[in-house]
Amino acid sequence: MAAFSSQWRILSILLAIFIVSSWVMFVRVSQGTAEADSARAKRAAELEALQLGAIVRELEHTRLLVQAERNATDELRAMLAQVVKDQKEHGERVSRLVGAPLAPQVAPSPQAQPITGPPPPPADTSAIVPARVNADEHILWRLPKPPQSKLQRDWIYRMSPDYKSTPYYPATPESEPPPPKKIPVPLPPASVTAETERIVALLKHRPKLASMFKKCYPNTLETTATLLADNTTYIITGDIDLMWLRDSSAQVHQYLSLASDPEIQRIVEGLVRRQTIFIPYNPYGSSFRTALRPEDDLQAFHVGKARNVFCSMHNYELDSLAYHMWLSHEWWKASGRTAIFDDEWLRVIKIIVDLLVIEQKHEEWSPYRYVELTRDGLGSPTRYTGMTWSGFRPSDDQTQYGYLVPANIFAVVALQGVEEIVRDVYHDETFATLVAKLWKEIDNGIHDHGVVETTTNGKIYAYEVDGLGNQNLMDDANVPSLLAIPYFKYRSERDPEGVIWKNTRRWVLSSANPYYYSGTFANGVGSIHTNSGYVWPMSIIMRGLTTTDAQEIEECVRMLESTDAGTDFIHESFNPMSPEAYSRHWFAWANSLFSEFVIKHIDVLSSPPPKGNAVAPRSR
Repeated sequence: MAAFSSQWRILSILLAIFIVSSWVMFVRVSQGTAEADSARAKRAAELEALQLGAIVRELEHTRLLVQAERNATDELRAMLAQVVKDQKEHGERVSRLVGAPLAPQVAPSPQAQPITGPPPPPADTSAIVPARVNADEHILWRLPKPPQSKLQRDWIYRMSPDYKSTPYYPATPESEPPPPKKIPVPLPPASVTAETERIVALLKHRPKLASMFKKCYPNTLETTATLLADNTTYIITGDIDLMWLRDSSAQVHQYLSLASDPEIQRIVEGLVRRQTIFIPYNPYGSSFRTALRPEDDLQAFHVGKARNVFCSMHNYELDSLAYHMWLSHEWWKASGRTAIFDDEWLRVIKIIVDLLVIEQKHEEWSPYRYVELTRDGLGSPTRYTGMTWSGFRPSDDQTQYGYLVPANIFAVVALQGVEEIVRDVYHDETFATLVAKLWKEIDNGIHDHGVVETTTNGKIYAYEVDGLGNQNLMDDANVPSLLAIPYFKYRSERDPEGVIWKNTRRWVLSSANPYYYSGTFANGVGSIHTNSGYVWPMSIIMRGLTTTDAQEIEECVRMLESTDAGTDFIHESFNPMSPEAYSRHWFAWANSLFSEFVIKHIDVLSSPPPKGNAVAPRSR
């Protein structure tokens, strides 16, 4: 019986030797065709090495058992020793390929790992964030609980059947403080009413324009703003009763000229504080709420999209965070006040900056996953450019390629403002230097990868690129857009005279732009977000905001006056052949931007319109 057992072991070992030897030959042949620098080859090679290592250990264990058998032969022991040697040499080659020692056992798949707590950082951190921040120091991978939260659970970083979008903070109504009470203060303030009357008086020769301004300028404060008892301000976008970081910032920008009014100070500074409270609940979030609405819940569908009690949209839009930084700086410059710049504002800004750094290396570093994106929530492939990644556009639609150029341009401007605040208000030279390094890297990435040579307009900015050679040439009406570049006062050392933007502007306002539409009543830029062929008034307004040419300003006014469908409000989009067909009757962002356009050009518009420019009333 013992002899039979020994023979059976010998046959088993010989079979194992044959399998392993065949595998080694296969690996050596395959290895010659693999690209050593591709991430897939590295992962496959590492897994292969781990599996072979496990086989080697099993063989070694079996070899020791066989040696204990009296009938084992010296020849068999020599054969086994040679197999072990061959596998060891192969493992060392694979180890050199992946740049790390072999793990003692096969690593579990990401799906099998715990879903709470951050994953370990990659081994080669210097290649991911060179000479800036150590991998294990990234704030984003150790997000603190929001200060107001009583939740005992940690952030969820790992995707699973229950959590299809990450990172996710599982806040519920029970774990968070109740929504602050509303303060019954009549809005708008007297200063807004006075400014409305002043502009309307200057437009006495333009009754249609005066009527539109009278309705649009106070619209945000009359219909969308709520003062809360915690000294914050909640501002919804209009017919959707949620607060977007982008929309809310743009909706109050028209009031910055009234910064000396204490009531305006309370509104704008309250908005910045409310954004500072919301962002820690999801730094990747784009819209928020103070409480669940009747139609909201935290069932599987919404949790799968990383929605918690406060975050209503997990669509990561780079411009959302940029708007928060931009509004903070714009308010500081307009008012000279520093009341918003407390420890919590700086803590949130550091989270934002860290997020932007990580998203420069989205493929390697990002914890962001969203169930609607390709490649298991990661989005379309990208390669490092210096720019920072965005999953969605300001229209709330997915990016085709991950580096959204106008959003990166806006991020440069916003980060330049943060650098100034950190240096002059907080006197933190170290952090200011880090912020400066980041915006310079983004700006270089824009000009190294986001500029395209065209046959008709010369060099222009692409709308999106991926760092892999793909470019999306277009513009969308939503701001930030390519058309809006000078609105944010962007100027790069790589294009000091603004030649690239001037070329881009001509291209955007031409049929070369696939979203430029023309009709009987207007022409302008549309969006994939609405019906094909529909023009967004926002693009007409932005065209007017970015020109000093009186004739072009008058043309923009004529189109806006003739396409409001008799409502005196600005809509989201309209049919340029029949403006009575439009989307969104209550869109406060567009109303605010229109008012800003009128105020900026009041010197031109306070004169009577050129002959033949008057707009006749049109029936509905």
